[in-house]
Amino acid sequence: MKKSFTLCAFLILLSSVVLAQENTKPYEGFQGCGEYLAAGTVHSSVKTGYMLVINEQTRSEYNFRIPIMEEPKFAPYMDKPLKASVLITKPIDGTRGEIEKVIKVEHRIPNPLHPVFDTGFRLIKKVKCKK
Repeated sequence: MKKSFTLCAFLILLSSVVLAQENTKPYEGFQGCGEYLAAGTVHSSVKTGYMLVINEQTRSEYNFRIPIMEEPKFAPYMDKPLKASVLITKPIDGTRGEIEKVIKVEHRIPNPLHPVFDTGFRLIKKVKCKK
């Protein structure tokens, strides 16, 4: 009885460690045009409209303009941590770019134990850039 309980506890612990490691997988950074999972924050201003900000307040901060037709998808997440699947089809200009399409947006719970892995880009599918 005690051996089966110990084995069960070990398996539960092992599965939680594996899941925790997947959630701390580092973001790779921008790798050209494609579909991305982006983790950051959305801010709005009269001058720029809605902007998805990645790696905020760091030397590697990216700012992506969100098209007016896609802004309603981000309204509930304004100034809050989020994850979004987005399509970027134009080359970026340094650290500024434009999102063409928003596929999915959801809340993100910041991880204070792994701040390096907390925001960034993860390429889902590469696509050819438009001019």
